[in-house]
Amino acid sequence: MARNKDVYEFLPAVLEVQETPPSPLGRIIVFTIILLFSIAVVWACIGEVNIVATAQGKIIPNGRVKIIQPLEIGTVREI
Repeated sequence: MARNKDVYEFLPAVLEVQETPPSPLGRIIVFTIILLFSIAVVWACIGEVNIVATAQGKIIPNGRVKIIQPLEIGTVREI
């Protein structure tokens, strides 16, 4: 291994980049991110929320209030 480092030191810069093996740290980081994302997706699919909170409130607009009405009044005959 020490001999290979000596060889890489004398290569030109471009060849050194091409010939030097990539660091495993990059792959470890990518696989960790993929693993954490996969765990989050599985947890979101399987997990349940048992607590539901309801509250009363009132919406107060900041500007002018505009009433919106349909052009024609319709009835639903069948669903």
